[in-house]
Amino acid sequence: MIEIPALVWVSKKFRERYPEKVSAINSAVDRPYRTDFLIHALLDLMDIRTTSFDATKSVLNEKFEPRPRIYNGSPYVK
Repeated sequence: MIEIPALVWVSKKFRERYPEKVSAINSAVDRPYRTDFLIHALLDLMDIRTTSFDATKSVLNEKFEPRPRIYNGSPYVK
């Protein structure tokens, strides 16, 4: 499967407490993303910063930089 659907559910309390994170999630809906960078989005969502965190790989971050998606050795275009 090339296009992998994703679902993010947040509680009412989370929406009230973290409106900026809900906005970031909503902004990322149509961004092409690679699941091998999922850890960066999760760290970003939870405000965990480590030396391994890369904001350019977090689909939820304003510094996110889309990277080519490869399928069968060729760039994948939807």
